[in-house]
Amino acid sequence: MFSNNEYCDTYFLFGKYAGNASEAARQYAVQYPNRRLPDKNVILRLDHRMRTTGRLEPLPRELGRPRSTKTVAGEKAILEEVQNHPTISIRELSRNLKSSTKMTEAKAFAKNAFINQERMLEVRRRSDTALVLTINDAS
Repeated sequence: MFSNNEYCDTYFLFGKYAGNASEAARQYAVQYPNRRLPDKNVILRLDHRMRTTGRLEPLPRELGRPRSTKTVAGEKAILEEVQNHPTISIRELSRNLKSSTKMTEAKAFAKNAFINQERMLEVRRRSDTALVLTINDAS
């Protein structure tokens, strides 16, 4: 998705070049080489959207596949499964929870849980090392 400024600049060039989306895309690349470049289809969709809705940005339904919504129950189920089986793989976790949680949600949340679990283990290892060094120094 482009910013409102990028959409405005694109639409301005589309009008300047008499509705020629290909030429507008070429000129946009010349004028704004450091920006993400729209192709002619982006410009044609922008023109259609401006004429039908008057909006620069796409409506949420135009932005691709809907994202899954997280539920508290789903997150609790994932956390319980990870706590009960700390070595479980993400694939196995999502397979075990597919009836109660969407697989993509389980995968995404499980990755965060594993990352956080690894961080906690690393902190624990560091504090254990510090404790051993302290005891050795005291001896």
